[in-house]
Amino acid sequence: NDLVAEGSSFGASSTYSHQIIEFVDYQCTSCRAIADQVNTAARDGGVRVIVRHLPLAAHEHANSAARIAVCAEEQGVFEEVHHALLAHSDWGKDTSDLYALAQEMQLPDLRRFDDCLSSERPDERILNDRRLAEALGIRGTPTFVTPIQVLAGADKVIDAIQTVRVNK
Repeated sequence: NDLVAEGSSFGASSTYSHQIIEFVDYQCTSCRAIADQVNTAARDGGVRVIVRHLPLAAHEHANSAARIAVCAEEQGVFEEVHHALLAHSDWGKDTSDLYALAQEMQLPDLRRFDDCLSSERPDERILNDRRLAEALGIRGTPTFVTPIQVLAGADKVIDAIQTVRVNK
């Protein structure tokens, strides 16, 4: 249950039985490519998507993006920021672009957001997600965890969604 306990989520309500965990890196081109499929499953298919952050070292701004997503979650706007980070690729050039994108999301309290970014809270959360990924043998993104299996790679998104729908 550690998989679900600290994960940011969107889609169906938390009591819904169709849950999928996605390990994501915001600069991962495969994560971006399947984002619409994951969003559709959450919106139309009754799947709750629990997001775990796994920024890869090869992506220069992925950790900063994950930190922004964690701090947005503290203000109840995770879903909007998560989708924006995956939909817009122009922020990947500079962390100030990333911060500007977060500001465009009309966060309820920018001062609180800045305080979060200045704290260790997002780093602790990302570290916990990394540890969980390591314990599950996950080394890349996107990776999906269903109640019965771990599925690595963008080509596994449909399998993961079908698995959670069949195994209520």
